[in-house]
Amino acid sequence: MSLTIRSRLLILSVSLVFFPLILAVSVLGNSVIEQLYDELYESNQRALISIREQKAQQLEGYLDVIKGQIITYSYNSMISDAAQKFGQAFITYKPNLNSEETQSALNDYYKNEFSKKYQDLNGKNTSIDALLPKNSSIAQLLQFSYIANNPQPLGGKDALISANDDSSYSKIHKEYHPQIRQYLNVFGYYDIFIVDHKSADIVYSVFKELDYATNLKTGPYSQSGLAKAFNGAVNLSKDEFYMTNFDNYLPSYDAAAAFIASPIYKDGKQLGVLIFQMPIGKINQIMTSNNKWADIGLGESGETYLVGLDGTLRNQSRFLLDDKKNYLSALRASGQIEEANIIERTDNVILVQKVDTLGSRAALKGETGFKIFPDYRNVPVLSAYKRINSGGEPWALMAEIDEDEAFAPFYDEMEKLIISSSITVLIFLGIGIGVGYLVAQRISYHVTTLSTVMDNISQGDGDLTYLIDYDGKNEFGDISRAFNRIINKIKETLLDVRHSSKKIEEASHQVSEGASDSIGMVEEQGDATRSMAAALEEFEATVNDVAQNTDNSQKISNQVVEDCKKNGHEASLAVTEIEQLVSDLNTTSSAITELNKEVGEITSVLNVINSIADQTNLLALNAAIEAARAGEHGRGFAVVAEEVRNLAFRTQESTIQIQERLTILSNATNQAVTAMSKASGVASDSIEHVSQLNSGLDSLILQVNEMEQIIISVATATEEQSQTIGEINTNMSKVDNLSSGVFKRTQSNQASSNSLTQVSTTMRNLVNKFKLD
Repeated sequence: MSLTIRSRLLILSVSLVFFPLILAVSVLGNSVIEQLYDELYESNQRALISIREQKAQQLEGYLDVIKGQIITYSYNSMISDAAQKFGQAFITYKPNLNSEETQSALNDYYKNEFSKKYQDLNGKNTSIDALLPKNSSIAQLLQFSYIANNPQPLGGKDALISANDDSSYSKIHKEYHPQIRQYLNVFGYYDIFIVDHKSADIVYSVFKELDYATNLKTGPYSQSGLAKAFNGAVNLSKDEFYMTNFDNYLPSYDAAAAFIASPIYKDGKQLGVLIFQMPIGKINQIMTSNNKWADIGLGESGETYLVGLDGTLRNQSRFLLDDKKNYLSALRASGQIEEANIIERTDNVILVQKVDTLGSRAALKGETGFKIFPDYRNVPVLSAYKRINSGGEPWALMAEIDEDEAFAPFYDEMEKLIISSSITVLIFLGIGIGVGYLVAQRISYHVTTLSTVMDNISQGDGDLTYLIDYDGKNEFGDISRAFNRIINKIKETLLDVRHSSKKIEEASHQVSEGASDSIGMVEEQGDATRSMAAALEEFEATVNDVAQNTDNSQKISNQVVEDCKKNGHEASLAVTEIEQLVSDLNTTSSAITELNKEVGEITSVLNVINSIADQTNLLALNAAIEAARAGEHGRGFAVVAEEVRNLAFRTQESTIQIQERLTILSNATNQAVTAMSKASGVASDSIEHVSQLNSGLDSLILQVNEMEQIIISVATATEEQSQTIGEINTNMSKVDNLSSGVFKRTQSNQASSNSLTQVSTTMRNLVNKFKLD
């Protein structure tokens, strides 16, 4: 398979970018990584060495203090006096005690108190038979008095000041014990012993454990650390001391214990040996920094610890204190199953946890250094180690931190560097591919494009979309540019023509469609306008008739009011005349007859008003019908017509009431005429009837006045309607004229747009003969 020029150029470009970039990133990245690693390594080295030296100074200072205290306290005259007196009183101690009871009490104490606590702490039993003092011995008597018979609880036997047995020993104990006990509490020692240098008897101790009053040469603890301290110090001169290694000490329930001893002299004469049981707690505080490892720069996994010659720890492990569960799991995973079980049971690693690492071995050999190796958990750590002299055995001092934590910034930066380097390589590789592609494309494009364009043009299909994409500074470039200019001008011209013809065609279609719609709407508008004009003319005539009728009704009502007022006056006069009824009977009869005629006239007037109301109601109904035909424009007319109908209805109701009143009045006058013949007898009745007639006339006047106000309102509304209808009719005529003009212009525009559409269609068909895109 042969590669094209474009492919070869692309591969070459990518190669020129990729391989140098990979080489540069690798070299630079490796340099940065090595530099960062070295900086972190040196930084951790300096920090751990500093911590190691700090802890070494603290330990050596503390041990120097203990050494100074054992020597200076052995000089103390109180101690020398106490040693001399306790030694003499010890051998003469013979209180009056039953030996069997004494032995039984001690057996109970050893079995029920000491053995039980020992088993609780160590998970195993210990034989006590060899530990019990011999029967009737001084040790048995003193242990009974100050241990078994001591009322203080286990671990608090030091609180007893005296056995109160009147012995010289108890008196001496009462004298010196409080002072020595106070010294112990102040300086934090586990126990203080005074041992007779000749007999090796422990003549005094503060805490009265099982070693109290025993012999360090022949007794059960002759091989213990306490005995080693005694044997190492008994032959020393003053200002000298002897210190033992840490080891399990049975009387202290096999807890780790170390002893430091110095001879007691007075006036050049040795009186005994002073022994301190060193507190492991103080050394543990120094090495664990009171559990504040992070405060001294040891982070989350760093610690300092001591390793003895036996290869076990001399202080607690941080990992036991911080995370016991994971610590034990790590020990078991590394094969330290038995040690893990003991530590889980006792919560103690001192003299249990084995440490056999490259650093601990080198430190115990006297080497000082800094290296990376697996620690006692089989976890890689950075470790600064050295050997320190405790005064007894040498210790390996280790300052360590997990490698993962120490180099966590390195791993983070390395991860970031890998990511950033990968991104950089990908970016530049992408740029290289893009640039290579563009270069290859540009070089090979001209030949391919020239061939394609010339072929398309030579076939005569009118394809003007292809151009010669070459702009070189040579003859071929000049030809390409000239050819492209000609093709571009032709194409641009035809594109403009096509674009314009398309827009013209679209516009003409829109105009034609709009004209057609406008013609239809104008025709509909003309018809509606003419129909409304005819309806308004009819409605205007009706309104004029209503106005004329309401004017006549007003005149008639005015006449009715005048007549009623006149009749009311006459009725008043009738009241007076009736009093002279006998003499004026003929005159009264004539007046009543005249009154009856007037009533007839009122009735006639009311009939006219009722007729007018009927006509008004009919006219209002017709106006409402015409308003409904007018649609939205007739809504106002419909409201007026409805109001007119309501007025006509109320007028009819009033006329009916008036007719009823007039009927009553007519009947009354007839009765009055009939009663004239009897006027002399019923004069008083006639006065009453006349009064009733006067009241009826007053009511009639009020009703006629109300009807008059209604007629005035109808007249006013009818006049306003007539004016409004006239204005509307005039405007409708104008609208009709304008609609005719719009109709003619719209027909003309439609014809023009049709012609324009035909022209644009012809133009577009001509342009489509060419391929422009």
